[in-house]
Amino acid sequence: MKKLNLIRHAKSSWDDPDISDIERPLNKRGIRSCELMARPIFGRSGVSKNIFCSPASRAHLTVKYMSQQIPEETIKWQIIDTLYCFESARLLNWCRSLDESYVDVTIIGHNPALTELIYLLCRNESANNIENIPTCGFVQLSSQQDVKWQNINKGSFTLDAYIWPKSLPNWSH
Repeated sequence: MKKLNLIRHAKSSWDDPDISDIERPLNKRGIRSCELMARPIFGRSGVSKNIFCSPASRAHLTVKYMSQQIPEETIKWQIIDTLYCFESARLLNWCRSLDESYVDVTIIGHNPALTELIYLLCRNESANNIENIPTCGFVQLSSQQDVKWQNINKGSFTLDAYIWPKSLPNWSH
């Protein structure tokens, strides 16, 4: 059984109009969301293994701020240029290229690619209720059968978890 964990980067800052998209940092709300979401996300089995992150500042700052909230655990991630994408087909192709030794994979990336990937892979109706993964949102998908990464397609996964900052009882902005 495989697990695919999807984390959308936290809320980014638009304060500096001269900064490129890939360099945009997190804003205060984004940092607060990371602090709140760290334990609910990284407390789940397999999430802290095989973390692959977009090279966008807002993506790797998301995992950095989350990891600071869990000092008892060493959270490491790899920057993957391909994950700086907004198309689900490109993200799906990257997932299909994963080594079979990976059972749990976590991707920190961008919409609409992440949300659309859910529609491409999930078989259960609850996935259709996710119109848009909010910033710092988390989705966990699990395969119900032994499937190879290269063969993943519609129906390969079911939705196991969906949480976002405003869904938490201690959320305040």
